Amino acid sequence: MLGLLLGAGLVEAAFHVRDGGAFPHLNLYQPDAQLGARLRPHASQRFALGKNPPSEIHVNGDGLRGPELPPPQPGEILVVGDSQAFGLGVDDDQTFSARLAKLTGRHVINAGVPTYGPVEYNALAAELLAKRKPALVVYTVNLLNDLFEHARPNRERHRVWDGWAVRAETAPKSVLEFPGRAWLLGRSHAVYALRRYLHERDGIAEPDGLPSEGTTRDLLSEATHRAARVEATDAEQRKRAVELKQAGSQLSSAQQALGNVQGQQREAWQARYEIRVYSALAEASPGDIVRDRFSEEARSVRATTEQIREAVRVRDQAIARLVQLREREEKAIAATLEQRNAARARVRALQVELRAAQRPASVLAPRLRELQAACARYGAEAIVVALPIDVQVSSSEWRKYGLQPTDMSATLALTEDLLASARALGMRALDAQPALLAAQPGAFLDGDIHLTAKGHVAVAGALAAALKQPAPTPEPEPGLPAARSYPPVTADDLELADKIDNEDATRAGCELRRLDEWLVIDCGPLADSEPAVTDAAVLAGGRGEALVFRGGQRVRVRAPLLSGDALSVSLQRENDSQRLRAERKPDGAFAVAFDPRVRGKHEAPDPGRAPQGMPALCNCRNDPDCSGWYTPERADCGDSFATDCDKQERCILGDLEAWPSCAPGSVHADPSGRCLPLCAKDAPCSSGRCERWQGVDVCRPPA
Repeated sequence: MLGLLLGAGLVEAAFHVRDGGAFPHLNLYQPDAQLGARLRPHASQRFALGKNPPSEIHVNGDGLRGPELPPPQPGEILVVGDSQAFGLGVDDDQTFSARLAKLTGRHVINAGVPTYGPVEYNALAAELLAKRKPALVVYTVNLLNDLFEHARPNRERHRVWDGWAVRAETAPKSVLEFPGRAWLLGRSHAVYALRRYLHERDGIAEPDGLPSEGTTRDLLSEATHRAARVEATDAEQRKRAVELKQAGSQLSSAQQALGNVQGQQREAWQARYEIRVYSALAEASPGDIVRDRFSEEARSVRATTEQIREAVRVRDQAIARLVQLREREEKAIAATLEQRNAARARVRALQVELRAAQRPASVLAPRLRELQAACARYGAEAIVVALPIDVQVSSSEWRKYGLQPTDMSATLALTEDLLASARALGMRALDAQPALLAAQPGAFLDGDIHLTAKGHVAVAGALAAALKQPAPTPEPEPGLPAARSYPPVTADDLELADKIDNEDATRAGCELRRLDEWLVIDCGPLADSEPAVTDAAVLAGGRGEALVFRGGQRVRVRAPLLSGDALSVSLQRENDSQRLRAERKPDGAFAVAFDPRVRGKHEAPDPGRAPQGMPALCNCRNDPDCSGWYTPERADCGDSFATDCDKQERCILGDLEAWPSCAPGSVHADPSGRCLPLCAKDAPCSSGRCERWQGVDVCRPPA
């Protein structure tokens, strides 16, 4: 027995020396119900892959790579990711986490764990955010497989087998437990060599890619699918543009048909009725002038009574016919009105869809939103790092695999989608490819995708530089919230609006129209000598989106009214003013009323509102007689279109095609495309109120 033990010890020692005490795979795992696997606390291992130099791996008491963690530090950085962030193939102090700590002077936690994917990144980040409250989370995306693991948790992809993490498809159904199994099958170099020999002798073929992992072919396939999605989105855009044009034509035809139906019938029906009645009562006869028996009518009483009775019969028939015609008219009007309303709704819906349409977002966008929400709970920031595959960085990397180069340029679009999705959420985003390309040759291990110490240095340097840049401005989600629509801008838009009948408005020389939630008050010169409205001021309401403008002899006010909103507008004439009050009732109806006119009084808007009569159009600034005055002035329009008067005017009116470019720290945050500043708990509004708009918080002007 002693001889056998001594012989086994010598064999183990021989294989240990042969392997340099290293394994080509990690055997530091323990099962975990939530994450599939965790690193075993206080474990260590020597790792070597192929011809690459060996590295030392140590796991601290928290189950993370590196030395024991100190108490939470101010400005602490948390790095999450898989084996790339873990630093498989380099020593503890050579990972980009360790290098980043030296470059920034901040404590950095390396929470990268091999086998993990985006689901586990988010779960571990949330766990450590609650435990340590780091200031920054570095979200490391391995482009080889994270795009395919975003919706599949690690517990479905890997199993822990004697300390090793194996793919779920190759894991044994059950194992025979016996004393010493964990060391013998997990730490013995001799047993590992024997198992490897038996595996190769039996000729067991390695599967060429499994559902639990990603390959370069998968990445190329995803890039192809992404290109198809882009083309499909572009095609859908073109289709919607054509549909919008067609819907506009249908709407125009429906409007015309409605006018024809409403305008033609009643006069003809009334005329036909009168002709039939009067023709029955007055037939031409020469007896009227040659006979004298029956006085002036020259007609017998019997004949007269018969004519009256006939007239009544004809009248009753005409009334019945008129009722039928009116019923037919009402049905025609209702049908035509329904067609008009359907066409109008389609036009408005297409306008929103065309504005909201965008190129495909990254498949990781939902995971990034989860990360953002977790960071927001603890006041942390996040930066997304896109780590490319070696063959994406340089085609020369194909040689180490003994393969002919494959063009990977199409896959770079996936990186662009990832970075764009991160920046849209207000996260910093780093493409590590340029830094790794500059570090070539030697940025990647021989025969493997993982980074060398040189590659980690390059990533750490690029990351430290990225952290010095300001975070991007988060972008609102495309489209509009429920119950909102884009404002009417052109005459064609106003054709879509319904006219609101109001006698007071008619007497004031104004016309009221409603398009969705928008109320348009259009006042012009009166036919008589009554003084017309010369200016207007929004006194209250309008959600900060009301616009007053005048040109020529007309004054127009445009303001939104949502359910429960109220609007107060002063209509000003030469010698008096009149206040218009409007509200939107819970059932959606608009109620408009005019107060009596007040002589000699011109009301001004509330303090803090933009002054009235401010020239905004570039072609009016040097023309004292210019009548194109708009309020409030859109500084964002003036800055974006300082010399393009047409676009500046369209921008002020809220034309979708002429929205301004927002300065850093502000975003498009209402249906008119205004640039409003962002706000947060630590960055309150200097004026107005902080409101949520399509996923971001903005400072909205007083309503």
